[in-house]
Amino acid sequence: MAISSAQDGYRVTQGDSNTSDTGGNSGPVRMARIAYIQGKVSVRTDANSDWSTASTNLPLREGASIWVNNGGRAEIQFDDGSRLRLGNGTVATLQTLFSDSKGEFTELKFNTGLASLTLKSNLSLYQIDTPLTSIKSQGPAYIRVGIDSHVQVGVRRGQATVEGTQGSSPLKAGQYVDISDGSAPLRFASLPPADNWDRFNDNRDASYDQPDPYIPSNVGIMAGNLNNYGDWRPNAHYGHIWRPRGMHAGWRPYHDGRWVWVDPFGWTWVGEEPWGWAPYHYGSWVHDNDGWGWAPGPRQQYWSPAVVSFSVFNGSVAWCPLAPFEMNYPSAISFGFQSGDWSLSFAIGGAAGYYPGGVGFVVGRPWTNGYINRSYGGYNGSRISGFYAGGFSGANNRFQPAYGRSAFAITRTTNAGFGGAGRYQSGTTADAAIFQRGRSFGAGKGSPSVFGPANVRPSRASFTTTRSFGASRPPSSVMQRSVVRSPLSAAVSRSSHSIGRSVAPSNRAAAVTRGGMGSGTRTTSGVNTLRGNMARGNPASSNRAAQANAARTSVSRTNNAARANTMRTNTAARANTNRTNSTARSNTARANQTRSSNTTRANTARSNNSSRPTNTARSNGATRANTNRTNTAARANTNRTNSAARANTARSNTARSINTTRSNQTRTNNTNRANAARTNTARSNGGGRPTMQRSAPQRQAPQRQAAPQRQAQQRQAPQRQAAPQRQSAPQRQAPQRQAPPRNNGGGGGNNRKGHGG
Repeated sequence: MAISSAQDGYRVTQGDSNTSDTGGNSGPVRMARIAYIQGKVSVRTDANSDWSTASTNLPLREGASIWVNNGGRAEIQFDDGSRLRLGNGTVATLQTLFSDSKGEFTELKFNTGLASLTLKSNLSLYQIDTPLTSIKSQGPAYIRVGIDSHVQVGVRRGQATVEGTQGSSPLKAGQYVDISDGSAPLRFASLPPADNWDRFNDNRDASYDQPDPYIPSNVGIMAGNLNNYGDWRPNAHYGHIWRPRGMHAGWRPYHDGRWVWVDPFGWTWVGEEPWGWAPYHYGSWVHDNDGWGWAPGPRQQYWSPAVVSFSVFNGSVAWCPLAPFEMNYPSAISFGFQSGDWSLSFAIGGAAGYYPGGVGFVVGRPWTNGYINRSYGGYNGSRISGFYAGGFSGANNRFQPAYGRSAFAITRTTNAGFGGAGRYQSGTTADAAIFQRGRSFGAGKGSPSVFGPANVRPSRASFTTTRSFGASRPPSSVMQRSVVRSPLSAAVSRSSHSIGRSVAPSNRAAAVTRGGMGSGTRTTSGVNTLRGNMARGNPASSNRAAQANAARTSVSRTNNAARANTMRTNTAARANTNRTNSTARSNTARANQTRSSNTTRANTARSNNSSRPTNTARSNGATRANTNRTNTAARANTNRTNSAARANTARSNTARSINTTRSNQTRTNNTNRANAARTNTARSNGGGRPTMQRSAPQRQAPQRQAAPQRQAQQRQAPQRQAAPQRQSAPQRQAPQRQAPPRNNGGGGGNNRKGHGG
């Protein structure tokens, strides 16, 4: 729909409340996480990092890219609750994650593949940049985008705007567009029926649509449905606590997973459990007679890289969860949000690491939201060294957490194993000495600080859960595809990553055509053919178009001439003349010339739109004058030519009708009736024609006029025997002269419509 995202971030200050950051990108904290993985999925933290195998619950910051391959699927969840699902062969980039006091902006870049985006909040705007169009939408909405050589966009709920070099146009719920040419008009169609991909998304969405009643609103936005993985039980001290189901013997929180370096927070816990987001970054854990349970905590609390306490001793690092009674939550988190209660729309009002604050309790030291939202990137040795340059406070270096005395709560590893590929081991009774004799850490003296043990610095491998690179990666040709990118505001543009090759859309309204149901495929349907055009149009117009086409083909075979109207009719006339020459020689050329020429000029002027009004007038007069001169020889001559005239009538009529315009149809019909009447009268009178006995040279003298003479004979013969047929033929075929422009124009139109398929 391929793609970058921009999200808002919050500004948080140290103490019980956060103050607003007047700088840009300082609304809610912007963050996403990988919520679901099926098959092979690769990830990289930014364009300068290498690809590694993705893991569930891995935090994603601005600039991160995801590659789904080999039949895989993945789901990305954003801090406003929106969900992005990626199908096989998809490359998506979180291009921009921006926020301010008004809400969030997320820009996604899609290079190729299949994706669906479920938007939750009307305070969040999403922009999807693809190779042929840029799509914008606000929640609540459901958008589906498919990208290969085409870009297909469908809106199942809500609405979107598509913007490309052809202009922009709104796309409403139930509509679908298939774009193969960025400059061609958009063709909208209705959505195709739901397929397996849509059903997969519906099932995933349904699992989120059952909110947990005991989780604060902001925490629940990204928690997923914990009911699928555990049960809520009342607790006398902490209200309802959540207990995970099916955990192995000896399981404890913060044991099954990895410590990963996430900029700018530092060491961040990535749990392997499918539910391991909210219970590891909010609230705290309780251990009682029923085992471990998670207490969600209040609405006003920080997101934390992990709610644990560290201690180092004798080359080892140990950690354990903090207990609810050790937590000192802020009384309020505020960042100047202007649209009501931020916790109803966004998950992270502020982020902080928890450090010893005194005997028996910890406090959160927050990062400002503006700093978080403007900090992103992969491994940077000098930057990391700067984090540790100030050292860490030695105060409270003997802080011993409540669960630090119990082996069932402790997990430990070596210094090298903490950020490397070492194993994490369950604690023993002897490991309790690490917290009793070891050193805990306060916040670093440097500004800003990072979370985690001060004696363990990250390596490049620490940015991955697998501690290795070389995972499947998309082809470079795919990553280098240019995209259409709608312009960003100045504040967003300053925060966003470089997007590479891109073009800006046109700011004009796009031309849009409407079609039927989308096929969901890229094949062009039969409406792109002439037969398809006729089937879609008016039946009468279609028949006339077919007749015109047949006429053109016939004339081309007969004479191969489309030079002028007279040339088409001359072909039939020459054939008729050849058959009747023997009889015509016995008649007088002058009589033939007078009778045929006059009638032909009249008929030609009226039916073929000739530019000879003066000749028509003379012809009418000559025709009247010669009416009484018609003799039995003319009848005999006419009778001999009737059979040939009938054979050529259809062709000549068709050829004439092609060149007959609608504006002349009525006059032609009237003229034909008048001519037929006069001709019948002349034949019935049977007057003698002495001039027909003149010599052959007199017949040959006007041979250049012979074609019009013979045409007159052809037209008269059918008029006498089937006058209504000749009159009706122009009526049916009158639009034939207009048929070629409609067919030519229709073909081009269908080239555009076919892409809506």
